[in-house]
Amino acid sequence: MEIVQKTSFMKKLIIGLALICGVGVGGWYYQTQVGEGIYEYSSSSDKQFIVNLFKENWYWLIHDYSKNFSTEFMLDNRAASQTDSRTFGILNIKAYRIKGEPVGFIAYYPGALYEGWILFLGVDKKFRSRGYARKLMQYAIDDLKKKGCRIIRLNTRTDNTAGRKLYESLGFKQDWTDGAYVIYVREA
Repeated sequence: MEIVQKTSFMKKLIIGLALICGVGVGGWYYQTQVGEGIYEYSSSSDKQFIVNLFKENWYWLIHDYSKNFSTEFMLDNRAASQTDSRTFGILNIKAYRIKGEPVGFIAYYPGALYEGWILFLGVDKKFRSRGYARKLMQYAIDDLKKKGCRIIRLNTRTDNTAGRKLYESLGFKQDWTDGAYVIYVREA
């Protein structure tokens, strides 16, 4: 009788653990394959998307003074700059994914003296005007705050009217311009 009870208990325990594992795996699958949200950059699922986004939007993403910029170098080294080794490994890169496919990304880093920089924001043209850029920006702002940044800066072209409208709606104020570019700043 006692052996039968122990066997019954073991069967129930194994079934319970299998159910828990199944729910966990199902939840993970839903989030990564079906779900929508912001995820840590993954070279295997996001790199080609980001490289292509840079190719299609080079004018909007790259400063004219950045002649030697390499998207691959930035992604592979998580570096804000190829020439400043202090930025190697500090770039935070997040991807917005829908059903496991990237539709946008943001790259930012905490700099010196409690200052953070949002370096890149890009959303595939098929997915613009749906609030994904705003969600990515808010994520970066919140994360930079958690990292101790008191001021957040970003740089954009003066003719980037959609981007400037978004940044200003998030509390960024124009700090400097040379006529071609604008630096925005906001308190974290």
